[in-house]
Amino acid sequence: MNEPRLHETEPFGRSCVVVDPWSGLPRIWAVRAPSSPFQRLFVPSLWIAATLAACHDPYASNAGGGASDGFGEDADTGTDTEGVEPECDGFCGSGGRHQWTWRSGGSGSDRPTGLVVGREDAIFASFTIGRSTYDADLLLARLDGDDGEEVWTELEADGASNGLALAGNGDGLVSAGEYVALGVDARDGRTLPPVELGSPGRMLRSTIVSGPEGAYVFEALGDDFEFEITVHEVGAEGLIRSVAIAPYEIVDAVVDSRGHLFIAAVDELESDGSLGASSRGLILELNADLQVVRERELPGLPRRIASGPSGTLVVHGAAGDDGAAGGDGVCGRSGGVLRMYSFGATMTEQWTECTDARSLEALAVGPDGDVVLAYDGYDHTLETFRDWTELVVLQKIGRDGTRLWQREFAVDGMDTTASRLVIDDDNEIFLAGGYLAGVSDTSLLGDDTDVFVAKFSP
Repeated sequence: MNEPRLHETEPFGRSCVVVDPWSGLPRIWAVRAPSSPFQRLFVPSLWIAATLAACHDPYASNAGGGASDGFGEDADTGTDTEGVEPECDGFCGSGGRHQWTWRSGGSGSDRPTGLVVGREDAIFASFTIGRSTYDADLLLARLDGDDGEEVWTELEADGASNGLALAGNGDGLVSAGEYVALGVDARDGRTLPPVELGSPGRMLRSTIVSGPEGAYVFEALGDDFEFEITVHEVGAEGLIRSVAIAPYEIVDAVVDSRGHLFIAAVDELESDGSLGASSRGLILELNADLQVVRERELPGLPRRIASGPSGTLVVHGAAGDDGAAGGDGVCGRSGGVLRMYSFGATMTEQWTECTDARSLEALAVGPDGDVVLAYDGYDHTLETFRDWTELVVLQKIGRDGTRLWQREFAVDGMDTTASRLVIDDDNEIFLAGGYLAGVSDTSLLGDDTDVFVAKFSP
């Protein structure tokens, strides 16, 4: 295990762990020059002096890092559990070890919108980077998956991003905003002229997946609550085709190794777009011509789906929404339900597993069929001004439904959330998310959130 490093704190600009001079307890503190009278009282000079003198990062050690051109910070290497032991629940295992973390951010609220595995260990990510409360830019980045080195970044002023996907053979990317799709050269980050998509009163969704020829960008619910899923197939050079699929609301989508598109959807919504007692969860299977070849009703409402090898599909939903396993069933009313299906002549359920993740943030299946979940957890061993810290729980479940390991992760010990999760051909795990970078001038809890990409072992 690498020895913990002294955190390279920018005065009045980052966060660290200090010892409370009155109670002797460790506290995680975000240091910002206080501006309001209330913050001047809340952040006394003693705290600032102690922070700058004893700043320490319990989660990462610096044994080398990646390059930076001003948008991203060096990739820190080390362990995710140093200083805070995970809640193992009897299945810690040997996997899920933190390898490196790359970070970036603007002056406002930033969020990840896409994470993609490319060829030759390339990791592509997209972010919305806030310049202020109402203005944001699009940041695209290519990282070396082996060591987190930054290969290139591209900043598009006033750009919007709901998601990112490879386009066809992997030399191109597609980033989609609310009404436009933007082609990107994966080799150098050069952006191409935008493609206008979307109908009046409707918008593109955050679900964007890579297809055989281009990226599938989905248009769905608008202000008029007229439910119809439309898929736009977009290449790096422009629109390939648009096809109306079904009168449902899309939840998630994925493409399997055959090029078939699976869509998780819900039907029978209320007139205001909310879920009702008669709402149904559905899986639609489309062939390479974007024709629906199979439709199946699920026991509950899907929240996330992911495809695995040999025609398998994993579906996660909330236990309380699951008529078979939830409610008074095997999983109770809290937590989540994870199901593995196989696809042949019929869609057959292989196993059902109860999880702690009622609100799952990200889901991925590796080439060996193992499933990785990312969801929000909380830690009370290191105190903040709220007496708890939000962190990411990573959990790996084997192809047969056996729990393999569980890890907890937070950047700098600050509030950390997951947004995107991908697994490469070597079963290496990559996670994109956001973390609280500091207390803002207007909010005690702060809205200065930065973004990260982190790598974990299988």
